[in-house]
Amino acid sequence: MSAVVLELGEGAGAVVAYTSAARLHEEVAIGPVGANGRRLHAAVRERPAPGGPVFAVVLCPVVPGHHEVWSREGTRLGSVTVTAGEVSELTIR
Repeated sequence: MSAVVLELGEGAGAVVAYTSAARLHEEVAIGPVGANGRRLHAAVRERPAPGGPVFAVVLCPVVPGHHEVWSREGTRLGSVTVTAGEVSELTIR
C-alpha cells in the first residue's frame, strides 16, 4: 500500500485526478488558467482502494484558484477550482 502526504493549508490545496489504466505512468500537469509559466507535474499511479485499484494522479501543493490540467503532450484534459486547505477532485479520460 502506498500513502500520499498532502501539504494543505492557507496557501495550498491539492488535486486528485482520476483516470483509466491506459494513462498509468503518464505525466499530468496543472497550472493556473491562462498562465503559460511553470506547471506542477506528477505521474498517474495505481492506488489501492476497497473496491479494487484506481488510477489517479495526486497534485500537491497547488495554489488556490482556477487551474487547467494538461497532458505531457500539451492536450488540455480539464479544469478544476482549488480551495486552500482542501482536496479537489476531477476525472480525466
